[in-house]
Amino acid sequence: MSLRLLFLATGVVLVAVPALAESTTIALINAVGEDASALEARKTGTANWSALPYSARSGASGPVTFDTQDCAWDFRLKLASGAVVNYGNVNVCEVKLVTLHRRNGTVWVDYD
Repeated sequence: MSLRLLFLATGVVLVAVPALAESTTIALINAVGEDASALEARKTGTANWSALPYSARSGASGPVTFDTQDCAWDFRLKLASGAVVNYGNVNVCEVKLVTLHRRNGTVWVDYD
């Protein structure tokens, strides 16, 4: 009997854990020197890109929400000119502001 209760209690905990996951929202600043037309993201180490609702003029910011607690993401920023800029392993945990940069072919990310 006690073994059954333990199993039931464990089952309740396992079912409740996914409900504890929260979304993360960051402000993403476009500092690449060109207007952004689209943003795609994927968890670092995975293959599938997903479109995120984001477009920002050069120098402006916009909110981006992730419905997961994963911290490491790859971003693919599509620019108005048709160029595509990739940012790998961007940490979205413990920050509220992420700035995407590009200058002379070099890309980098600043965190605040």
